[in-house]
Amino acid sequence: MPHAVLLQTSPFPVPAACFNRLRLLQLRAGGPLEFGLPGLPGLRMVVRRHQWQCWSRPLNALLMTWHDFHLGQRDDLGAPVICTLSVHHSYARTCLYRIHASLEEHCGRHCPASGKGSVLRFPSP
Repeated sequence: MPHAVLLQTSPFPVPAACFNRLRLLQLRAGGPLEFGLPGLPGLRMVVRRHQWQCWSRPLNALLMTWHDFHLGQRDDLGAPVICTLSVHHSYARTCLYRIHASLEEHCGRHCPASGKGSVLRFPSP
């Protein structure tokens, strides 16, 4: 695994639909995930409970990491989740805003919403 250089760190809002669907997919899988991103060839995601990483295979480099998710700071499930985004490679800026749509597409393929669920109060008691 190549050494990652930290170029920039900043607070970042992850769209609720992206965060919620990826978390559901991860819970159903029962552990960490690794997969390619639809529409973004050569990019791979490694998703762990407390950290997401985006890797470029052609560059053999870690592009960015999302971590320190602030779940308790959102009022409802439709609110974005604030986290810390660490940029490790300059190429990250070219694909950052397409990644969330690609993650949602991947989750939709592998963990479609069934439409059959229970409505639970949020936050739970």
